[in-house]
Amino acid sequence: MSRRPNPLSTFIARSGVMALTSLWTASATYASGVTSGAFAFVEPGIRATALGGTGVADPRGAEALSWNPAALAFFRLHHLDVSYADLHGLGLVHHMHAGITAPLGKLGAGGLEVRYHGVDGFDREEREGAPEEPTYREISYAYSYANQAGPLAFGLTARLETARGTLESDNDASATGGSLDLGLMWNFTPRARIGVLARNAAGAIWWQGSSGSERPPLATILGLAIRDVGFPGIRWLVDVETGEERAGGPVRGVRRISSGLEWVAFDDRLSLRAGSALRDENRLVLTGGFGILTDGLTAAYALRLDPDALGTTHQFGVGLDW
Repeated sequence: MSRRPNPLSTFIARSGVMALTSLWTASATYASGVTSGAFAFVEPGIRATALGGTGVADPRGAEALSWNPAALAFFRLHHLDVSYADLHGLGLVHHMHAGITAPLGKLGAGGLEVRYHGVDGFDREEREGAPEEPTYREISYAYSYANQAGPLAFGLTARLETARGTLESDNDASATGGSLDLGLMWNFTPRARIGVLARNAAGAIWWQGSSGSERPPLATILGLAIRDVGFPGIRWLVDVETGEERAGGPVRGVRRISSGLEWVAFDDRLSLRAGSALRDENRLVLTGGFGILTDGLTAAYALRLDPDALGTTHQFGVGLDW
């Protein structure tokens, strides 16, 4: 008797074909030039953020869609994650993320993701007419695919992005873009894993009213994750990032070094997390948070203390595994 296909897995697999086709069309012309900073990466994962921004070697759940899609190949369950961040704690700039992953049997694994990043009040001002002050929002739709060969896994995330904003009453700032992330992962021992991510390995952004296009800057991240460090239940993660400051510009050496520690206790029901990140110009960012798991349902919180920011960023999220 043949096994009936899982409807969710079938939907994700078909969505991947459409996403990759759309990305190929959007990226047919390779862009160059100085990037405006549109579609900049905002850390979407609660766990990765709490661990200092270390998500390349050991991402969990749907955060793998943004941090390293290769990790999907090692997932055996379905994952659904939703998170919200109040950037800098001012109630002005919000970031929302939703993602779902599913094993696809012999085909590997896939996932879908939606991200929103915008200024509070955009929709209200839009309904009332012309905005009285600058507004901006970005929406990103992504599909990830991964497969493995023994301890090695590879993955990719194809992303379609739109931006809409008004810098002045008569100055529209709208754009459409596409990008491609490539990831690798290697379980080289039962307790250690290495991950590599090329973020924006290819991509282009087209601004409304402009005849040219720009390319988002390339970033390459190497990550290491080790579990049971010193004591059972202690996990240590580190990421090292190099990349372009602007598209086509020189690589500025190491732009970020992140490190995090996680203590998992009570049969994996409680996770306590802390981390730090040393960024450009020796800027030190401190992070922390926790996760609570019960019957496949996860609730998590993360905070980010950036001395150069206007305030503390708070992130909240829930997840479901089945």
